[in-house]
Amino acid sequence: QIERLRHTQMLPRKPQWRYDPAGQRLILSLPSGENRQDWQGKVTFFRPSDATQDFTLPLQPDSSGRQVFSVAHLSRGLWRVQLFWQVDTLEFFHETAVNLR
Repeated sequence: QIERLRHTQMLPRKPQWRYDPAGQRLILSLPSGENRQDWQGKVTFFRPSDATQDFTLPLQPDSSGRQVFSVAHLSRGLWRVQLFWQVDTLEFFHETAVNLR
């Protein structure tokens, strides 16, 4: 895990998350790079107050490096979102907290 974090810290641009409460969606923008659609990875949503709500989705960015997640079905409150991805042989990890309203 330490190596993944180190690789992520070395990126000139980090993954960005934007919560759109009106559209009930969470938007991920990945750092620029070639063949982002070939990147492999996963996004895990953790609900600190109720582990039974945790789930994992595949990382499937579009050609611009964006992926949109609907959060309309999720409980309001705090979620931790972990992003793991791999490019060639390098692995990366990024975590953020999102307060859904």
